[in-house]
Amino acid sequence: MKIKVCNFLKYIILYLTIGIVIGVSVGLYQYLSQKIIELSNYLFTNINVTTILIVVFSILILSPISFYIIKYNPDLDGSGVPYLIRQIDEKEDIHSKLSIVFIYINSFITSFFGFPLGLEGPSIVISGKISCLIQNIFKKNIDYDLVSISASAGFGCAFLSPLAGITYYFESHPKSIKNIKLLITSLFINIAAFTFTYLINKHHLLQLLNFPNLDFNYIYIFLILIILNLISAAIFVNLTIKLRYLVKKYNSNFFVKYRSFLLFIIIVILNYYLFNYMGAGSKIKSLYSINLPIIYLLGILLFRIIVTSISSNGNVSGGLVIPSMTLGTIIGQITCLFLNKFFNLNPDNFELIILVSMTLSFAIINKNPLSASILVINAIFNLTFNILNVLIIFPLVIVFFYLASYLATLMNFSNLYKKMNDVSKLKI
Repeated sequence: MKIKVCNFLKYIILYLTIGIVIGVSVGLYQYLSQKIIELSNYLFTNINVTTILIVVFSILILSPISFYIIKYNPDLDGSGVPYLIRQIDEKEDIHSKLSIVFIYINSFITSFFGFPLGLEGPSIVISGKISCLIQNIFKKNIDYDLVSISASAGFGCAFLSPLAGITYYFESHPKSIKNIKLLITSLFINIAAFTFTYLINKHHLLQLLNFPNLDFNYIYIFLILIILNLISAAIFVNLTIKLRYLVKKYNSNFFVKYRSFLLFIIIVILNYYLFNYMGAGSKIKSLYSINLPIIYLLGILLFRIIVTSISSNGNVSGGLVIPSMTLGTIIGQITCLFLNKFFNLNPDNFELIILVSMTLSFAIINKNPLSASILVINAIFNLTFNILNVLIIFPLVIVFFYLASYLATLMNFSNLYKKMNDVSKLKI
């Protein structure tokens, strides 16, 4: 009995330690990233000789650092999530220690230069690697289920939603839902991680400014969003995977091998001329885009698909969840503009439609309809603090999100990360 109690306390301490360290690490990462983005915004919007020289000097210093970090830590390329998933599934060695520091550095660099990549991917990888590091400190054999739960907690911390972190894990490992121990472990780690992240960083990636009275006459809009997001996702995923294949095939080519240096220059130039459409997508989410012509928004959508696909294969670090949501954001804006112009859609509904569209894009591309649904109701609850609103809209959202995911399956869609790993396994 005494041994069982000791073992129980040992595991509680382990899980608590993992949760707290993840919470603090992701909270600091998100907070510092916001400050770096603010500095970047200042440099690219206050154009003068001094700021231009700072940016040029920064490229000369930081682009080689980014290149060599990924050269010696290839599992940090892109978001790093596909590599972590493969390492967990195939029970490979997961390098932690210095690689955690390198994730911070590389992600800060891409955020500083305004790459169209997000913070959530590195948050997931940081959390997974922290779990490995702490398990090693406890002199415990690596529990890959625990690593996966911890990585999912990083997703929950990024969106300040512990429930999203829990569902993100069980959607990726549906058979684990029957395991009570894993469920309790996930609850414990996610709550601990969220608590400490929230103490450091209270910035919500998904926010609503208003929530309209629900009019079920507008349900047809969900179907429009599904169709448009499926088309957008198909183009984005196929282009991203095709580029990944070409990069792998021609990796010995000089220009492909050192592509990140050219990409840094291109991204900086784009930031000077197309600042409002760069970065992970927070600037695009502003409602002023509703006033743009539809053809203009279609051009922005195509631009974002191309620049995000290229950046995700550019030998730099950054997540793809928020950028993929940005595609849904633009589709939501196009839909609102069209329906308002021709069918007098009430503008009070715009924000909710855009929120649904952006999370729907994530549900389709990453095949996470439940987690996407949780992100919707989390944003609604954070605004209204009304559980009734959540209970009304959640069944509607989840039905349409699962419908979209099912249609994506019929279109031979699979999880984007899985497709990336499939390419990495090819012998070319």
